[in-house]
Amino acid sequence: MNLNRITVRYAKALLESAVELNIAQIVNDDIKLISKTSEFKDFKLFLENPTIQTSRKNKIISEIFQNKINQLTLNFLFLLTKNKREIYLSSITRNFLKQYRDLFGITHVLLTTTTQAEDLFLKEIEKNISTLYKTKVELHDKADESLLGGFIVNINDVQYDASVKNKLEKIKRELLA
Repeated sequence: MNLNRITVRYAKALLESAVELNIAQIVNDDIKLISKTSEFKDFKLFLENPTIQTSRKNKIISEIFQNKINQLTLNFLFLLTKNKREIYLSSITRNFLKQYRDLFGITHVLLTTTTQAEDLFLKEIEKNISTLYKTKVELHDKADESLLGGFIVNINDVQYDASVKNKLEKIKRELLA
């Protein structure tokens, strides 16, 4: 079966169950936590290790997430290990978060600046994008010193690059042309 179809189906099934039980926001928060956890190399290696038995994986998953996530989400993780789909966890979480945003009309925004942005600035950006797109906004920010100044805003799949680095590269291309 196609990897994308697998991850989309599992994500969709979890989201539908969460909506049906009226705990979609809770499960969304759980999935964000799991997504961050699955970025750790050791956790990834643990999930991808085929020599670790399912029962052992479930015990460790339970120890990590017990009392931190909803029982539905924990059972979902157990289902993944039972079906030998835990290696797809990061793709499933990514698909779940996208489906959740689509279902609830939330626009994903990533703001990249040279230094960590202040809360007041982030709130202003969030407010402006929310007004412009007439949608709820899920704003994430990150710092990248290589920009030299300015910022980059990614709104869903559209990028607006107002960085000094980008402007210097444009000038360089023009001069070399």
